Amino acid sequence: MTKVSNCHDLPKANHKSQAPEPRQSKQNAAHPHASKIPPGKAEHRERKSQEQETELQKFKDDAALYLKLTGQENTILDNIQIRRENERAKWRENARKKYIQAPFMYDMIDFFRNRVDVHTSWKWEQKFTRTYHCRDAYQITPDGQALTYRCENRWCNSCSNMRAVRLRDRYQKPLSALREVWFVTLTGAAVKPGEDRLKERLKIYKKVWSRLIGRYKKRGDEQRIRGLRKLEIEISKNGKTFGYFHPHFHIITQGTEDFMQEFIFDWMYELGRNGIKASVKAQKAVRAKRDSDGNISMAELTKYVTKSMVEDPQTGELKHVSEEAFAEIWQSVQGIRLIHPIDIKGEAAQDEEEDGDSDHPTTTEAPPDAKSGHYKWNGSDWKGRPIDAPNDSEEISLTGHDAPTTHKHCAEMPDWLREQQNAVSRAISKAADRLKSKGIDVPLAVYEELPEPDPDTKKEGEP
Repeated sequence: MTKVSNCHDLPKANHKSQAPEPRQSKQNAAHPHASKIPPGKAEHRERKSQEQETELQKFKDDAALYLKLTGQENTILDNIQIRRENERAKWRENARKKYIQAPFMYDMIDFFRNRVDVHTSWKWEQKFTRTYHCRDAYQITPDGQALTYRCENRWCNSCSNMRAVRLRDRYQKPLSALREVWFVTLTGAAVKPGEDRLKERLKIYKKVWSRLIGRYKKRGDEQRIRGLRKLEIEISKNGKTFGYFHPHFHIITQGTEDFMQEFIFDWMYELGRNGIKASVKAQKAVRAKRDSDGNISMAELTKYVTKSMVEDPQTGELKHVSEEAFAEIWQSVQGIRLIHPIDIKGEAAQDEEEDGDSDHPTTTEAPPDAKSGHYKWNGSDWKGRPIDAPNDSEEISLTGHDAPTTHKHCAEMPDWLREQQNAVSRAISKAADRLKSKGIDVPLAVYEELPEPDPDTKKEGEP
């Protein structure tokens, strides 16, 4: 397999971003990305843009005059500027996450590509390939939207954050409605890697948990578990168990203090019956924190399932975990519910448990002052040219993320993944065209075709 040792080793054409060529059909001839705009449309857009700028300037002038008279000069405008700076910071953080994640995903692809069990490894190689190419490009539209494809895998640091937001929105209200709420941590002895030990341990945890829930369901409302449970797996940093797996449950549930003590005792007793040691000091039960509005803090339940980076106990430096350990963790949790609601019903109906088997197009708000165009990941940031910029103009950065440009992972997207994304784009375009033909005006969710790579510079076998 050919690896790219330096981003600058790739031909310059690989880093050029081109706006996709839309179909010149009757329905989307006036689409913002169309290369030809009918006469009259351009004048209308220019006039509308000038009117909006005039209204905005009038608002700023009126606001500045009011604040000056009331002694609060520039307060609103300063808040607007702060929000814009926060948005820029979020986008730079997204670029930093992809910059850190891409090399590790490349190593995971190599790990599964070199495995003997070809049938199983190919499935995992595809999953990590999707994560490697997650958010490979952004299409910035003239109305300030950023269109991209996401892998929706649970180990992706960007998609997991979005999953955490959806999880919080889904369960925040029912959890906050519980009376006396506790945050509980249940765990057992660390697990040595290899020989499917982690998988067997998780099976025991699942059996013990089901037995406890079934036992407490027979009691009254005050003596039963009601809340949310999350599985988390860490890699131990302790001296004797360094490198071992540490699976544990985080639970938000209602109950009294005596009931929490009984619950922890029953957990340890059931683990002992299955030959697993558990320390009393390792278990924890504290009252859940609430904010000023009475909402329960869900930070521990919405964070990572496992870390891809751990701190070196000798140097204190953050390093990626080994490919073997990361693969064993995610292969062991297949078929296991990581998030388990207990006797509560979430606000949304969708299930957030499964990994994404295909990339999904998503739309978010573009960075402030971003020019419309196609921006492609080049190893440190998304770079491209605005739609109205000449082809020989210099590419501009989307986020301003400052990182070394000599990034060794710059592989092209494989044909099978590109074709799947294009198929999704075409299906959405047809659906939008059908609605428009019926008089329903809807924005196009994604650009129709991703730019095709240069066939002369394509590298076979790269993820």
